[in-house]
Amino acid sequence: MGNLTNSLKRFISNKNTVTIIGVLAGILVLYFGYRYRIESATTPITVPIAKETIDAKATITEDLITSITMPKDQVGKLDNLIVNRAQVRGMCVKYNTVIPKNGLFYKDNVISCDEQPNSNAANMPDGYKNFKLNVSTLSDTGAPVGNSVMPGDYIDLYLKIIFRTGENATKVFFGPFINSIKVLDVLDSTGERAFEGNTVKRAAYYEFAVDDEMNYVLELAATVKNKGFADINLVPVVRNKKYTTDAAPTEFANGALVERIKQYGINIGE
Repeated sequence: MGNLTNSLKRFISNKNTVTIIGVLAGILVLYFGYRYRIESATTPITVPIAKETIDAKATITEDLITSITMPKDQVGKLDNLIVNRAQVRGMCVKYNTVIPKNGLFYKDNVISCDEQPNSNAANMPDGYKNFKLNVSTLSDTGAPVGNSVMPGDYIDLYLKIIFRTGENATKVFFGPFINSIKVLDVLDSTGERAFEGNTVKRAAYYEFAVDDEMNYVLELAATVKNKGFADINLVPVVRNKKYTTDAAPTEFANGALVERIKQYGINIGE
């Protein structure tokens, strides 16, 4: 027995033995650590998805939710992904979003139904007013110009004025009126959002958020048809994507024209 004990002591104290044991221990640690990471990364997680297409502003009920399994590492790469169906149930789809069939739920696409705004006007800055421009008469269908503008786009507004110069004679003015104005929303003739849901509706109005002075001048320009005017129209001019990305401050393009509109407004009740 003593000889066996002495042999074990000599074996363990041998430098080569210690090295071999250390290497084996390191290999085992690396192996089991790697295996744990692989298993953790590939462990399936159940996440909720839309059972069918869910339109904007719709309440997400239990019958609209199903689920799929995804690898844990894939789920971790998706920012704001909702992984618990209880966090989706009873929420509403945001007004400018449609969740497609089998689509994942993201925190950016849902909102508490109590917080859902009835109109984009709820997002106007303090001190601003809502101005609606009728665009339904821009063409026979309202589509070529009306539906070419999306909420959030920046456009220009031009003014077209037909002056009476005689019994049957007229002169036409057409030029820039407001530069770089943001379209707050696009509405149909019933006041519903034109780009909400699966079916794009015919655009009838553009909504803008403007300060008091600009709102006053726009309202005058949209209504004044006297004191020498035969007709007056605000005309939206569509710009490219870069115009929106690099949007300049919203401002009047023609100060003299603004002052003239104001003068006619002062006398509008005469």
